[in-house]
Amino acid sequence: MAGMSKMVKELPQLKNLKVPEQVLQNLSTCIVDKIYDKATPVTLNGLATGRTTAPLSRSDSALIKSSTLQCVNQLKQQMGGGAGNQ
Repeated sequence: MAGMSKMVKELPQLKNLKVPEQVLQNLSTCIVDKIYDKATPVTLNGLATGRTTAPLSRSDSALIKSSTLQCVNQLKQQMGGGAGNQ
């Protein structure tokens, strides 16, 4: 989980924003929960390193992208940002 949190902080969309640590933790937890049982060991190990250059399985890229988008949207809703604030 710590590796994923580190990577989430480096996302271009979040890098220059002052996002509270708890929000980043919630986002990381959401993403890991969504991909954990579906991603390959290569991807899970890569994410665990926390390095954005870590190896990820090409077959998992769509899973990671869709899970991240779902979690970001959930987080926006929880923070009061409706569909008009995307």
